[in-house]
Amino acid sequence: MIKAYRTELLLQDFGNINKSCKVRKIEKKLKREQRSLSRKILKRKRGGVAAKTRVNIDKNTLRVQSLHLRLSDVREEYVISLL
Repeated sequence: MIKAYRTELLLQDFGNINKSCKVRKIEKKLKREQRSLSRKILKRKRGGVAAKTRVNIDKNTLRVQSLHLRLSDVREEYVISLL
């Protein structure tokens, strides 16, 4: 509990100082997946899309969530390595 609180404080203090190749690559994938998800949702809102699209939207949402998780893990590992 204390360790998690300490890393949260460090993340707030330092911000995103880790701009390694791995972080940039994950951010690039995340941006791409978020754009794709946004287009799918807008297309569905406008109508004329089959029910199969809902499944694709759910899969894309899971990909975005996993990228967010991976990015936060990489950033947290970096902050812990500074300690």
